Amino acid sequence: RPRAGAPGEPLTRSQRASAAGLLEAKKVYLQVIGARHEQVRKYLLPRLPADNQFGLTDNLDEADVALKVTVAAARQGRLALTAHLADANGKAIWPLTPGTSGRQYKGPFKKVIETFSLELAGDLQRLGRQK
Repeated sequence: RPRAGAPGEPLTRSQRASAAGLLEAKKVYLQVIGARHEQVRKYLLPRLPADNQFGLTDNLDEADVALKVTVAAARQGRLALTAHLADANGKAIWPLTPGTSGRQYKGPFKKVIETFSLELAGDLQRLGRQK
């Protein structure tokens, strides 16, 4: 089955509910843990709002959803990043792929972060068109 949110791929009922929560989110709390977390957070802070339709907040109580990023260092300037968005109840609302707890990216530092941010933006745009 193609990845949820792929162009032309209809959303299931539970995916539509998650998509609605994701599309309505205006404030996102960014949580970055793991190796090089300070460097990753610093690079993500200006990038995420530029690519996506939401603003970031440092106050979890103000946030509509939480973006949880886990970073594992790899050798020679490479890293592995796993990310997901969770609603107020802790339920993953992105990625929308059933049975997936997070989307994983591996590679050079800047490329990984850029790819992640652009994929999230692309998924949000596709969801908005399907809504």
